[in-house]
Amino acid sequence: MSQTKQLMQQLSTDQTGWEESERRRIESAGGHVVDGRINGILEPSRTIGDADLKREQYSGLIYEPVITEFDPFAFWANDFETMSLVVATDGLWDVMDSVEVGKLLRRYHSNGKTEYAKLLAAEAAKRGSRDDITVVFVQYRRV
Repeated sequence: MSQTKQLMQQLSTDQTGWEESERRRIESAGGHVVDGRINGILEPSRTIGDADLKREQYSGLIYEPVITEFDPFAFWANDFETMSLVVATDGLWDVMDSVEVGKLLRRYHSNGKTEYAKLLAAEAAKRGSRDDITVVFVQYRRV
């Protein structure tokens, strides 16, 4: 996200049983999808935790992420010097999208607030997130 312009680029998509390609991957691994959930239990199909489900030989749950390469400075050329990156669990993304996150970050910035990750996590909890909420905020400058 640019602090000076309203530019956002979402770098990932939800990896759940609702997504057709993920459903096919899960089923080909021997798992099944019920109401978008792996084996009717867990919605995310790629997780860091959830070892108990990963131990099930044919669950389809994996830890390998989908990686997106993106060079914002190349993409937006010389439009700005400072960029921000938000990495978060579904506890944040279940209750707001990347556009909302960008708007909140701009509001926090204009109000002089700096603990962005903490503020976003608190906002997710305030909005009723019922999942674990982990937010990492990284700000970097062109070198």
